[in-house]
Amino acid sequence: MGLLSDPNRRQVLTNLLTRMNTPLCFMCYIAGVSWFMGLAFEPFILQTYTSENAMGSTMVDENFVYGDRALSYAREFSAHGKKAGEMPVEWLVKTMSGLGLETHTQTFSRTLPFPDEIRERYMVKGTNVYGILRASRAASTESIVLSTPVGIRQNSQAAGLLLALASYFRGQIHWAKDIIFLFNEHDMIGMEAWLEAYHDVNVTDINSSVMEGRAGAIQAAITIEISSDVITSFDISVEGLNGQLPNLDLVNLFTSFCQKNGVLCTIQGK
Repeated sequence: MGLLSDPNRRQVLTNLLTRMNTPLCFMCYIAGVSWFMGLAFEPFILQTYTSENAMGSTMVDENFVYGDRALSYAREFSAHGKKAGEMPVEWLVKTMSGLGLETHTQTFSRTLPFPDEIRERYMVKGTNVYGILRASRAASTESIVLSTPVGIRQNSQAAGLLLALASYFRGQIHWAKDIIFLFNEHDMIGMEAWLEAYHDVNVTDINSSVMEGRAGAIQAAITIEISSDVITSFDISVEGLNGQLPNLDLVNLFTSFCQKNGVLCTIQGK
C-alpha cells in the first residue's frame, strides 16, 4: 500500500488539522451551543411526545366506525330521559347489560349546606350507573374509567358516545386493564359518591349504597362532555393528584389526532 499512496499528502493533512485544531474546536463548540439554543424555537421542536409505544400512530386504529350508533344511542338516551323525568337508569342498565358489561347501580344522597341553583333544594338524591369491561388477558389489578355526567337534558351526546365506545371495546381482546364506563348523576356530587364508595371511604358525608362491583386500581380517568351533535373544537382539562400532572400520553395522543384532522384543540381553555 505504500507504493500506491503518497505519505507526504497525509503529512500535509495532519499538519493542517494540527494547526487548525483550536479554531475547529471553537467552531464545533459554537455550533453545538447554537443548535441546543435552537431547540427552543417552534420549527425545531416536537409539538407532542408519546413515551408509550403502544400508543404510536402505527399501533392504533384511528378510525371509529360507530359514529351513527353513538348518535342513535344519544337520541334514545334523551328520549327515555324526558319520558322518565330523570336519568333513565333502567334503560341504561338494560342497554349496558345487553352490550355484555358487568352492570351495577349505586344510589346516593347528600344534604347541602345551601340550596342548589336549579331546584332550591337542600337534599340531593341520585343514582350512578356503571359497567365494567373485564380484561380478558389480564388479572383485574388495574383499571381506567370513562365517565360522563348526565341528567335529563344534559350531555346526551356524550352518553351516546360512551355507549358506542363500550360496544366497540367489547369486540376487542387486547385490553390489559379493566375499563369502567360510568354515568354519574348530579355532576361532581355523583362522582364523589362513586369514588368514595369505590375506595370504601367517606370524607364528604355522602350517604351511598354498598358498591356491588369493583375492578382494579384506577390508573386514569377520562370524563367526556359534549354539548352538540356538531363538534368544531375540543378543550382538555388536565387534573392530577395533589396538584400534579397525570400521565400526559393520553393528552398528547388526543392532541396529535386533533392536529392531524385539523380540529382546534385547546388545553385549560388556552
